[in-house]
Amino acid sequence: MNNVIDIKALKAIHILTTCGSVTKTAELLNVSPGTISYILNKARKKTGSALFFRTRNGMAPDNIAKELSQYYQSITNKMKQIPLENRSLTISTYSLIELLISAKLNVSGKLPATMKFSAPDFSEEIRLARLRNKEIDLDIGTRLPNDHSIIQIEFMSCDTCIVASKSHPTIKTNFTMSDWESNQHIIWSRSMGLTCNDFQHANRFNELINKRNVAIISSNALNMIALCAYSNYIMLMPTLIIQYFENRLPIRIFTAPPELKMRFDCYLHYHHSLANNARLSSILNEIQNTIQSKSTATGL
Repeated sequence: MNNVIDIKALKAIHILTTCGSVTKTAELLNVSPGTISYILNKARKKTGSALFFRTRNGMAPDNIAKELSQYYQSITNKMKQIPLENRSLTISTYSLIELLISAKLNVSGKLPATMKFSAPDFSEEIRLARLRNKEIDLDIGTRLPNDHSIIQIEFMSCDTCIVASKSHPTIKTNFTMSDWESNQHIIWSRSMGLTCNDFQHANRFNELINKRNVAIISSNALNMIALCAYSNYIMLMPTLIIQYFENRLPIRIFTAPPELKMRFDCYLHYHHSLANNARLSSILNEIQNTIQSKSTATGL
């Protein structure tokens, strides 16, 4: 009987040990919860251990599961010791930023051997854990809580704007609050973490957001833009990100009315052990230059 547990099963056990949720583990691995249950059942037969037991706070690992989780980390740590030039660069970020980064690095000729992208988790705790465990090299998204093992830098900061199709039948030269109220909206299922420095403005913005006539809620920002380009729906987006698509899709970008102006802040995070990695420093420079060049062009 083969008692060897493969790397995929070890990864599933490790993630479940970290997050305590079968559903969340399935989301992170892009499989169904049933697949995770199947993997666990096979691992239980091979180890003779229950591996996990249910608690009020989720699935808790037993000692065997903890040992397997540590073993998985040791394997991935050894893999991370391979020079970045000779292995894949793992980046967790939104699909729109994924496109911007890969396109820029492709043009610059500074692509690593392979780039492996994944969507960031909704949980800040899990995002931090993946960085600490070196499961990913870069996390680009909303700001994470301070952590002594993680380096954090500002990736971009910009205003929000309104996006609509070039052929939209009712929106004219300037976007108005009447346009906001009379049109149907596409919204992102993930929070953009928009901010401002005026609590009264923030309260008013929140009220306007909650009163939107929402037609579609999407988890895929690229699909949102494409749908907006070929329909009469509108959406609110960060200016620096959407400008990449202005000459690639039939969309128009409008300055948001004062009532809808907010700031979008995005941060780049990586493990401190990569601080002096020359290859990563070169890639980070290219990534930041992508955003800075767009910022200069738009006066932001």
